[in-house]
Amino acid sequence: MAVRDGVFGSVHPTHAYELIYDVLIFGLLWLLRGRLKRDGALFLMYLILYSIGRFFITMLRENDVFIFGLLQAQVVSLLVLLVAVPWLVWLYRRPVVQASPAQNEASEN
Repeated sequence: MAVRDGVFGSVHPTHAYELIYDVLIFGLLWLLRGRLKRDGALFLMYLILYSIGRFFITMLRENDVFIFGLLQAQVVSLLVLLVAVPWLVWLYRRPVVQASPAQNEASEN
């Protein structure tokens, strides 16, 4: 039970929802860890998945509106998505740079 403006009411257990969602993200990323070959792709996938979940879970919370009818966490989630999704697309569209034999020998020594 929560009190808001002197009125008692029930609220969603958003912390529990977020915990369950985070465990699901962990499981998915664990399965994808060998398939996402580019450097940083796994981290960007985490940012994207977490931001999507955070955006929707925050809808269930009783917080004050921040801007454009959205809560502050939703705005931050959208900003993270606006950066992470294009970055992940760019990461997979750019050509793979192969190290020269001289760089391989230097890294081995």
